[in-house]
Parts: sequence; structure tokens; C-alpha cells
Amino acid sequence: MALGSEPDWAYLPVPVISSILDKLPEPVDHLWFGAVCKQWQSVSKDCILAKQRWSKLLPMLMIPTEKYTTTERRLYSVAEGKIYNVELQVPDCERFGSSCLGWLATVDESSYVTLLNPFKNGITIRLPPIDPLQPYHEGFDYYIYKFILSADPASTPNDYVVVAIYGMNKKLAFIRAGDKSWRHVKIQMISDIIFYNGLVYAVGHRGLIACFNVKDGNSIESELANVRILAPNMDPPRYSDRAYLVESSGGDLLYVHRKLDKNEDYILQISDHFKVYKLRLHEQSGKVMERVELESLGDDTLFVGDNNSMSVSAANFPGCQPNSIYFTHDYIDCTRFNNFYQPHDVGIFNVKDGTFGQHYTLKPLDKKMPPVLWIVPPFQRK
Repeated sequence: MALGSEPDWAYLPVPVISSILDKLPEPVDHLWFGAVCKQWQSVSKDCILAKQRWSKLLPMLMIPTEKYTTTERRLYSVAEGKIYNVELQVPDCERFGSSCLGWLATVDESSYVTLLNPFKNGITIRLPPIDPLQPYHEGFDYYIYKFILSADPASTPNDYVVVAIYGMNKKLAFIRAGDKSWRHVKIQMISDIIFYNGLVYAVGHRGLIACFNVKDGNSIESELANVRILAPNMDPPRYSDRAYLVESSGGDLLYVHRKLDKNEDYILQISDHFKVYKLRLHEQSGKVMERVELESLGDDTLFVGDNNSMSVSAANFPGCQPNSIYFTHDYIDCTRFNNFYQPHDVGIFNVKDGTFGQHYTLKPLDKKMPPVLWIVPPFQRK
């Protein structure tokens, strides 16, 4: 390098770049780092593969910007307790139909569903109407309650499945890449869904657990006959206001029970307690043999709310509280938020001692915006 010339930052020695990467705690840091140039991106990927870092990624909280515009969001790191100075462009809507693998879902008045990835220049995938016989003229932003993906459409554009909970009765439907219509599943009042061991598992508010195979059936008829009921509804005292299914870091299927209660003013509902059960499944039939209540999650941390429910090992993320459930406000029931009923219930539940804490403090104006939600920034390891 000639004296006085500008350094070529793209070709810094690999050990120097690697030492910088080691000091970046969040996967999104590596995402922005690799976006600088192809050389840095290559070193970042090699570093991740060599150290087998982040077999799972830590979700970040998608929050309003300081301008409180409906089309921009920022990211908050719960591990670092800081807001990242990056603005994500999002559609103007009252709420998103949850998040999964870095994607968001919206629905319009004709029940057309659109998937959007704010991390990849806002690329979109427009899907057919999920319920063409019942268009919504108002409140349609609440029609998709939750969705999950079998794979990232950005990585496998011709091989993915979308499964969604939709409508007032929380029905189920799924669509494969390239399909012209949704296939509807004959169960309803569903609270959460998850891909587990190659099948889709669903849980209801009353404890019903069912599974089905999205790869079965070539017909485009609306109902599937191969839904298997693995556990019936429970007695009313054991109903959940929200129920979730999460795969633990060890591969167990967990059933999470969330109970709500009124706040001190008896006006707003807030989380009162959580219970976590390990589901013991029969090896042949898959039926739920037992729900074993867990007193500890060990090193696991669960993330639930308007997102695909997931777990991470807290040991991989300094600043992440182990044996805890990080939650966001997700009880909307296709009802519009207003000045009286605003998204407010976010926090951390410590499974060991049953106490609540905060991962992010909502400001007054935050509650007038679409609800905050967990989202996982995309991060290519291959």
C-alpha cells in the first residue's frame, strides 16, 4: 500500500475480521457486517460454520421508530437491551398476521394473503384468498391470526408450505408453493401451530392437540380427512386463554399454557401465569400419553406471541434470561385495538419462581401502534 493511500477495507486480514466478528453478539450484527461487501460476507459465513455458532437464532423485538410512522419499524435486542439504528420498511396495517423465519403476513379485504420480508428489500409473495367466500370489509388486518413456514421462501422458492390460523373461529388452512388455492383443515378454535417431526401440530385453547401431514393429498378439495386428534379438549378449569406448542432445544414437544387476568384497575387483561408441560407421545400412534408439568426449562428460553413459537439455549446468548418465557401481547380475537383496548402485555415469566419481569418497556405511543412482535432476522449459514 502506497504511503498516504486509502486502505482497502474489503481485504483486511481474515484474523482481523474474525476478531471483529467474535465481538458481535447478535446475528443481525453479522447480517449488517456481511452486507458491506462480498469479502466480509464470505468471512462471516466461514466464521459461523467453523464455530457452529447459533444453531438457533435469537428473536428480536420489532418496535415502532421514534417517528411513530406506520410503515417503519426498528429492532430491539433483548440480549443487549438496546435499539438498533436500522429502519425496516413495512406495510401500513393495524397488525401483522404474526412472523416466521423473518417473514410477515398481511391480508386484504378480499382475503388475499401477502408474505413480506422486510430484511430482503421488502420482497413479497402474494398468495390466493384464504377464504374467498367471506371477504372482510373492515378489521381484515386481524383475519390472519398466525402463520408458520416449513422453509424460507427466499432460500427455497419452489419448496415451502404456509400454514395459517384464520378467521373468528380460528380455523386452519395451508398452501404449498405454486398452489392455486388453500387446503382447509377440519378443525377450529386453534391457538398455535408448529412443524414438528415432519408434521404440523396444532393446539386449541381447551387443550385439544391434533396433527396432520401437509404433504398428503393431491386433491384441491377444501377439507382433509387425515387430521389425527392426539389429545381431546380438557375440562374448563384447565382451559388456556392462550396455548402454544414449542420444540425444546432437546427436541421435546412442549405445551405452554397462558392464563390472563384483569389488571389492578380491572380494565385491561394481563398475563397472570404460565405453565409448561412436556408432551409424552406414543411411539406408534403419536397420541399424547401424558402432559408432564415442568418445574424448570433448564437453560432453555421460550419466545411466544405473534410469532412462530420457539426456544433457544440461553447459554448461546449472553444477556438472555434462561428458564424463562419471553412473551408479547397476542390476544386480539379479530377485534380492533382502540384507545381503550391497546396492546400492552409484554414481559418475561420466570418459570422457576413464577415472577414477572420486563424485556422492553412500552412507551405510551407504542401502545397506539400495531403490536410489537418477535421476528428472527434472516441469517444464511450455508
